[in-house]
Amino acid sequence: MEFFSTVDLRNKSSRLVELLQNGGSATLIHRSKIIGRIEPIQNVVSSKGKSDLKLLIDKLQLKLTSKMERQKRYREELNKKYDEDLS
Repeated sequence: MEFFSTVDLRNKSSRLVELLQNGGSATLIHRSKIIGRIEPIQNVVSSKGKSDLKLLIDKLQLKLTSKMERQKRYREELNKKYDEDLS
């Protein structure tokens, strides 16, 4: 475990990122007091190689829509809100 001060967060951020990517953790010090611990998050990539975003979309059961579909829905909402007077 390494110690990082709040100044080190600005000056040695690349070292902190490297430490977290390697599974390490760090203790955060501010004004000579330990105020927290920085730990890496659990790796969410599955064995199939899906990215974090795709796993989140699958978990939330979101459906990706095309640009045309979004425009159609937007137009329908405008028509509902402002009546049929839109050209």
